[in-house]
Amino acid sequence: MTGYDPMSLSIEMPEVEFGEAADLGEEAIYYRHFKPVILWKLQNWIGVGLERKMKILFSVSIKCLRRSYLQEERRYAAGKERHQWTR
Repeated sequence: MTGYDPMSLSIEMPEVEFGEAADLGEEAIYYRHFKPVILWKLQNWIGVGLERKMKILFSVSIKCLRRSYLQEERRYAAGKERHQWTR
């Protein structure tokens, strides 16, 4: 999805931060549809429950996207061809 290779096919089976963040974010957004708006906004303001995890997930997602972008910029600076989606 981002063009970043998390080395998920390696033998060591590293933890894939972006995949876990996307899964948990999807769950939190799903529960927002059933909770009253005032409740999840209050939880977000206080920083508890899934709303606390959403703040963490947002920072993880930004970190992964930044890493992917920098990897692509380094590839371009080295003279290699860019991905099709960056043309």
